[in-house]
Amino acid sequence: LSILPMDAFIASALVHQRVIPCSPMTPTTGITVQVVEFYCVARQCNPHFSIQAYVKTMCDLQGVAFCTYLSWQFSIVYDMYLQILTNVNILVHTAIRRSDLDWRLKHTCLACMYTLTSEVPLKFRMLYMKDGNDSLKHVLKQCIGDNDLDSDDPIPSAQCSSELPTTQFVGGDWYLSREYIDQF
Repeated sequence: LSILPMDAFIASALVHQRVIPCSPMTPTTGITVQVVEFYCVARQCNPHFSIQAYVKTMCDLQGVAFCTYLSWQFSIVYDMYLQILTNVNILVHTAIRRSDLDWRLKHTCLACMYTLTSEVPLKFRMLYMKDGNDSLKHVLKQCIGDNDLDSDDPIPSAQCSSELPTTQFVGGDWYLSREYIDQF
């Protein structure tokens, strides 16, 4: 482990080495980013793939006896990894000037939205599909910890991180919040 002058804490030195610690101040356990990324890919292929099953698989591969606390530690690291991805995504969108709430609306496909002056109006200008929120259920697993971009608070707020879908939240500009919909 090499600690750089810019690293104020051991945790930041670990992250520079692509290891996410389970504790921010005095880490005793860390999990590599590669292991967490592999879980993300596996979870996208099978949303029912649990953290416990993955940790048991990793324990078997390493020849270590499984203990319940390992699942808790991996869960902490997974939530932290998703938070890092969310914050990096916010920084990238701000840098490329895509942080406006209506950016997607303003920059939709021109070929889809363009109409000629002499064109006969279509019965349906655009077609939308609603799938009973099945796609939202998959997105929730990827966006835990995403901050609410509808708020004026520039600092990302920590959201609920729970396995229960009733407490999950997806921020950003893909979905409208229930509070916004209820205004109408």
